Amino acid sequence: EQILALDLQAAPGEQFIYSNAGAHLVSAILTEAAGEPVLDYARRALFGPLGVSTEPAYTGYEPGTGSAAFEAAGFAWATDPDGIQNGCCMLKLTADDLVALGQLYLDQGQVAGQEIVPADWVTASTRPSAANVDYGYLWYRGHIRGTPAFAASGFPSQLIVVVPDRRAVITVATVGTDQAALEFEDAIAMIDEVIAPTIG
Repeated sequence: EQILALDLQAAPGEQFIYSNAGAHLVSAILTEAAGEPVLDYARRALFGPLGVSTEPAYTGYEPGTGSAAFEAAGFAWATDPDGIQNGCCMLKLTADDLVALGQLYLDQGQVAGQEIVPADWVTASTRPSAANVDYGYLWYRGHIRGTPAFAASGFPSQLIVVVPDRRAVITVATVGTDQAALEFEDAIAMIDEVIAPTIG
């Protein structure tokens, strides 16, 4: 209700304005449509087929940057005060999990020949939106070493970069030495300058 009560900053489709609230609204809608928590749905439709281990799962309410329980968990997907999984953030995955998600998109939504995500959605979500040529549906668009790429960036310090023409998936799952989140631009620069040259 609080999200729907927010004033629009611009008419839909006219201007790009990143919105955590908008992403979280999608989670609430999916919860209602599926008739179950998003995590339960995702276990069947996504995490299970990808081999992502979600048990045990920490699913507590996290209003800030992540509690000790969140940090200690192998898998975590924090919730809002109503128990709805955050749609914008606070999904904790391992580097291997991030690779699996990136590989899913590299393979046009398929895992071992089985369609998990429609190929049309993979294409639509990674092409430029009408309001921002550098952003699709929660995927950033850009270049790694001059080659088209797309990336998903999440808090805390998680990054998936897919470079289709090189058949490459590069992931980052870390925090800085002072426990601050690694900035997106720094991670992309590290991939562009240090990692990408080693993959041809």
